[in-house]
Formats: sequence, C-alpha cells, structure tokens
Amino acid sequence: MKAASEKGILVLNVPDYCLDEVATHTVALILNCVRQIESYGRLVKEGDWAYMKLKLHRFCGKTVGIVGLGAIGRMVARRLSGFDLKLIGYDPFVPDETVCSLGVEKRGIHDVFRESDFITLHMPLTEDTRNMVSTELLNLMKPTAYLINASRGAVLDEKALLCALNESRIAGVALDVLCLEPPLADDEIVNHPKAWVTPHVAWYSDEAYKELKRRVAQGAADVLRNRPPKFVVNKHLLKI
Repeated sequence: MKAASEKGILVLNVPDYCLDEVATHTVALILNCVRQIESYGRLVKEGDWAYMKLKLHRFCGKTVGIVGLGAIGRMVARRLSGFDLKLIGYDPFVPDETVCSLGVEKRGIHDVFRESDFITLHMPLTEDTRNMVSTELLNLMKPTAYLINASRGAVLDEKALLCALNESRIAGVALDVLCLEPPLADDEIVNHPKAWVTPHVAWYSDEAYKELKRRVAQGAADVLRNRPPKFVVNKHLLKI
C-alpha cells in the first residue's frame, strides 16, 4: 500500500461482493450448533440411530451476541430476527440508533460475552482486533454458550480457545476461519470433538465468485478510462 501510494498507483478492492454468502453461512453455523446437524449426520453414517445421543436445546428465547455490526453483522441480525431471539451487539463505531433499528440491544464487549448463548464475530483484522477474543473474554462465556467466527482467524486467540474447549468452559465453537489455512493435519482445534470447522468457504457461491472477478476487472477498466472507481483504498490519491 505504501509503495503503491508513493508511486501514485490506486489500490482498489471489492469489499461487498459476498455479504449474503457470509451472513447466510454464519446463520448456518449457528443452527448447526443448535441442532448438531453435522454430528447427527456422522452418527447416522456410522449406523447409530440414537436420536437422544446428543443433548439439544430449544433455540427460541436464546440470546445471540453479534460482535461487529458492519454490513455482514447487520445482515446476520436481519436473518436472525425471525427466530424469536434476543439480539445484543457490540460495535464502538456504529451509532446507537443504527443498532437499535436492527432490533439489536447495544452492549459493552464484556456484557455480550457474559450474556450470550451464541456469540458471532464479524470484525476486520487490525492491530486492535488481533487476538481480541482472549482468555479474559472466553472466561466470561456461559459453559453452555457457543462461539462462531466467520470473520478472520487471528481475531481469536486459538490457544485460549483450545484451553476453553478442553476445560469445558464453553460448549463448542464453529469456525470458518483459522490462523493457519489450510490447517495442519493434527490441528487440535480442527480435530476437537466440540469444534465444527468449514474451509474458509463462507464467502463462496458461484454467483459471488463470478461477481468478484467481474468487479475487479471493472475497477481496473475504470482506472484505465479515467473514471472514478467504486472502491479505492488509498483515497487520498483521488485528490491529486
């Protein structure tokens, strides 16, 4: 970024091509925690038809905490609004009235982790958010609560998470992102019985993939034709 800016080169991105996919995948991960779909599917393939093998609880009336109420967090809130849940959220950059309009009660980060039955993470990875979900926050969670992450792997301290899982301080975790991708074959979180992991696929659909390629090309074409691109990261260059 620094080198490109020094040379007057615009840097573009496409930050909104897969909002629907990530929000939908997040809700799918939450519902898998609720209904244990993957676990039951595995049991059936192993010839086990014992429907009470796992303990399930009613979703209605639970509290879902949304950490990060940007575009994706807001879409998650809207998708969950029909489940008769209590929605609470944390985002220091989003105005209170915007949060309220989503049917979400704004809370401090510690309150979100303390009160929620399901916590879903939707923040960017910055120096401030790296390892933000640490032992301190994990220790606040209910032992029956689940953590869902479809944002960036490094916002979550994986060593602290593994300890929380091993000590049954939380009920489980559903992850679409990890610090190391793809993970090693012996990764302890990936192989943990209380973890469900998907291969950083939340962004993907055939439509999203095509849209991404098309919009990257469109951004390049806009620059070459001296048209203002839609998303410019180093915006200060537009003033030159």
